[in-house]
Amino acid sequence: MHREVVKREGNTFLLVVALIVIIFVCMSILDYIEVSNYRLVVELIAIAVLTVIASMVIKYKIIEYQYVLIDEEFIAHRILGRKDTVVFSVKKENIVEIAPITSEQLHKWSKIDKCYKLTTSFGNKNKYYGVFCKDGQYFKAIFEPSEKLLVLLEKSMPNIATR
Repeated sequence: MHREVVKREGNTFLLVVALIVIIFVCMSILDYIEVSNYRLVVELIAIAVLTVIASMVIKYKIIEYQYVLIDEEFIAHRILGRKDTVVFSVKKENIVEIAPITSEQLHKWSKIDKCYKLTTSFGNKNKYYGVFCKDGQYFKAIFEPSEKLLVLLEKSMPNIATR
């Protein structure tokens, strides 16, 4: 059994506090702006923008992902606080392909609509995509495995190249 957790580096608490301060500052600034006829519209736009920023912070800073390789199964979890959700679970024989996200092989799987993004970073560094088959349906997942997980996947499935 192999288990690893992928999470963002840095201090998440300070980021959340900074986000709350920014929200209060922006709302205070809006109180001083004279937009008499369009006050409601400006406030709704401000709330929408701040909501998008907050959701990005949650997605890329607070959420953790756990990849587990148990006997004949590969399982991906999404962890938000104490809530642990299994995103997908596939048997090793249902893993079709694993390759770096920058690989040219990804284009041949472009028709697959269902794609799970299990990453905590913005760039393509250390990101891999996996193509899996479950119940006759193909799906993709973009994830950030460690070198150890890649080696274990290659050992257990010699027909899968992860490089």
